[in-house]
Amino acid sequence: MADQPSVFGKAMQSESLADYESPEEFSGDTRTIKALLFPWMVETESPMFPGETILAERTASQGEEVTVEELGPLALEKGERLGAFYTDAELEAMQEAAAEAEAPAEVEADNPGAMSADELADYIEEHHPNVDQTIALANNDPEQAQKVLDAETQATGGVPRAGVEKGLAAIIERSTQ
Repeated sequence: MADQPSVFGKAMQSESLADYESPEEFSGDTRTIKALLFPWMVETESPMFPGETILAERTASQGEEVTVEELGPLALEKGERLGAFYTDAELEAMQEAAAEAEAPAEVEADNPGAMSADELADYIEEHHPNVDQTIALANNDPEQAQKVLDAETQATGGVPRAGVEKGLAAIIERSTQ
């Protein structure tokens, strides 16, 4: 076995990569994998010959974070050169998009109790409230719930959403008990 493990003819501690510095678009001590899979070689102790090291393949999946130290300069340079890691700007954009997706849409009518069924139908068509927001337009008032159900039926072309229909029916039923 060779004294220095090598990958593709380059020593793992290659002198040409010893002074390698990441480009400006990467910062920190971790990299997030952009590619579906990113393989690289790591030195590990030989299971057959104690005291000797061998090269073993390590593969990271998309979205996995790996440390710069774990990658080593050869794999770090290769991954950054080939675009296998997310840049700081890409990670920030993904986090912002995820935060926007998690934030509930703020949809509130000014005064749903004073609105007619036609006005409520227009409001539902224009603002597209989710099921919970549509049910909230009833304010737990059975008469208002019936008006919102009529508006939902009108806004959806005669077929109200099942969750809206079920939620409003429960409010309407409470008045008959």
